[in-house]
Amino acid sequence: MLSRAVPAVLALRQDILPASITDALFGAVAARGQHCRWPGCHKKPIHCDIHHLHYRENGGPNTPCNCCLLCKYHHHRAAHDPKIRLVMEPDGTLHITYADGTTETTIPPIHAPPLPLAG
Repeated sequence: MLSRAVPAVLALRQDILPASITDALFGAVAARGQHCRWPGCHKKPIHCDIHHLHYRENGGPNTPCNCCLLCKYHHHRAAHDPKIRLVMEPDGTLHITYADGTTETTIPPIHAPPLPLAG
């Protein structure tokens, strides 16, 4: 099902993606994250932006290992609040640390442990 969803999202976003965000980059990040990666937010990729954890202006790479999906609200919050720090592990696990030192962690759905069987 995801294999059909990513091309559909790309088709809808084609005219609004910045030139630096290729279809391949958006597709790879969307396939891994499947929704906004902020804890508790599940906005679908069509409603998300690519967020570069290390900004491109500061030499951050334009690659999936430096990018995650964030909905427009959380993208604005992460990009404009210097007290919030985002760190991503190689498997896509995202750690968000707030000014008070609290950290929340989200695991991409493709790496999340399976739900227990009902029984």
